[in-house]
Amino acid sequence: MVPEDNKSLQRPLSVARSTFMAEDTSDARIHSGLALRAAIGICPAAVVLLGLWPDPLVEGANAAARAFMAG
Repeated sequence: MVPEDNKSLQRPLSVARSTFMAEDTSDARIHSGLALRAAIGICPAAVVLLGLWPDPLVEGANAAARAFMAG
């Protein structure tokens, strides 16, 4: 890697480091609503279900593709 490439990565990586790896200075709790909690529960469950049983999604995608190509 040449030095010019290193300098081009330095700024974005320093922003990411300060954002995600900074010490927590606040004692405030994060309040999440019912919609966020439901999304956090539904999304991983959907990923697991689609990983174990992908046929309905694949069949639906195939049907949509056939309808799109036919019309």
